[in-house]
Amino acid sequence: MAIAGATVTGKCKVGTGTATTLTNGTFTLTVTDGQLPCVLQVTNPADGTKLHTLVSGSGNTAVANITPLTEMTTARVLGSEPNVFFAAFDAAAATQKVTTANITAAQTAIGLVFTGTIDTTGIGNFITTPLVVATQGSPTSGDAQDKLLDALKLKLTTAQLGTVTTALASNQTADAIKQTVISLTTAPSAPPVANAGAAQSVVAR
Repeated sequence: MAIAGATVTGKCKVGTGTATTLTNGTFTLTVTDGQLPCVLQVTNPADGTKLHTLVSGSGNTAVANITPLTEMTTARVLGSEPNVFFAAFDAAAATQKVTTANITAAQTAIGLVFTGTIDTTGIGNFITTPLVVATQGSPTSGDAQDKLLDALKLKLTTAQLGTVTTALASNQTADAIKQTVISLTTAPSAPPVANAGAAQSVVAR
């Protein structure tokens, strides 16, 4: 389900910006005189839950999703808890770490982590693949990626997602984290993880 009315903050190699998500979860964030890469954070107004994503490249316009999968990607790429890195943003470290190659490697590792739990192979890129999210007014309008995120939230609670994210940030092997996921998903069920966001637009000018 889309997160509406949420504050999105971007911190970039050069510049910062803020935006608010619309009813369908989308937003446009403009960073005046900005330069990529950027790290984005969205805060759910309902419960304060925060999710993060990365924007890489050398242009001045990009599209990025912010979902639990991008939260895990961010942790793996940065080698740090996303909340911690974002709070003490280091532009030089972000520039070194937020590369297309590192993002691809992180997503490959995450795919291996969830083998047998959810199938992420249908998503070309967790960050840039277009995402259509179900809304309160249209609860069945979500696309295949949105349904995959729904499946993920049925498997992992917010706390369990945090456990996996921490493991990814610590650079444990994918096989080791996979065993953690198996143990979490075979434990007694609990309430689902926070809702995922929708496809986002980022403009650095």
